Amino acid sequence: MSHNLLTVEIEHTRYKTLLDNQNRADGSVRLTTIHPHQQRAVISVFHERQGKRSPITDFEFIPPRGASRDFPDLRLDGSWTGKRRAQLKLFHEGRLYAERDVRLPGLSPLVAAVPLILLLLLGALWLMWPSPSPEAEARSRTAAREAPAATTETPRTRSTQPAAPPEPETPPPAAAPPVEQPAQPAQPAQPATPPAPPAAAEAPTTLTPESPEPEAPEPREYELIVYFRPDSAQISAHAAQELRNFAAQLPTTPATYSRISGHTALAGPPAGRLPLSRQRAEAVSAELLTAGVQFGSDVQVRGFGAEQPLTLNPELQDENRRVEVELHYPASNRR
Repeated sequence: MSHNLLTVEIEHTRYKTLLDNQNRADGSVRLTTIHPHQQRAVISVFHERQGKRSPITDFEFIPPRGASRDFPDLRLDGSWTGKRRAQLKLFHEGRLYAERDVRLPGLSPLVAAVPLILLLLLGALWLMWPSPSPEAEARSRTAAREAPAATTETPRTRSTQPAAPPEPETPPPAAAPPVEQPAQPAQPAQPATPPAPPAAAEAPTTLTPESPEPEAPEPREYELIVYFRPDSAQISAHAAQELRNFAAQLPTTPATYSRISGHTALAGPPAGRLPLSRQRAEAVSAELLTAGVQFGSDVQVRGFGAEQPLTLNPELQDENRRVEVELHYPASNRR
């Protein structure tokens, strides 16, 4: 089966996997929050196969009037409903905002069934083809035996010369008396050669099918982005609930790789950006530990200041005030 992915475009620069047809598991992606001044947002979903990416559908989100939150919570969930069908649901503040069914491009069932239909038609024609009856075959064989053989007659030529007079008949010579032959002694009968013993039947060869080598399972990756207010490393109540929900989805065994990266906006004094990003990363790490997450031995909690911004637009600097969480687990460690 070919490898098909449904991915969501993030900030026009990177793509997050929503659904994978190899594990057939449901997926969920938390989207970058929009800002009060934004009038609309477009969430684009792509189909990826063999390294090629093509758009499959878009969701247009317009903030409802009277919304009180400055940073609304947007989440896109996906689930497989068939071999090449999926259902996508967009949630706003935990409520269903839009729902859509999509179909992965490929051969339609009718086109895929054309070879089978042709094969069935050929079999039907072969069964319907008339075969000669036994009486007709017997009459054909009798007619072939009774047909006279073709003969070639040679015309006779008359001779113009007179016929020769008949010769006088000569009496036949007297027959010689029979000579008796001495009797030959009888030859002894040769013993009959015994028939050769039948050849031993060869033992049938049994072919043992080779068992396919098991494929190495791929590790499971979990990611989350937590946003902060300007010049603050305090986790809001909404962000704390997101962290607890995120921790509830994780395996109970320690992670093989843990990375928590803090970032700041391109604002404020440069000297204070690095300490602030470090404080944000440590606050998220402490909240995850409180929720029961086990980081394991390979853990990195770092602050990068404003060195890795998601956007350079001065009006979208809230998206740079963030902490990115990335956890890796073995494939077999699932709840």
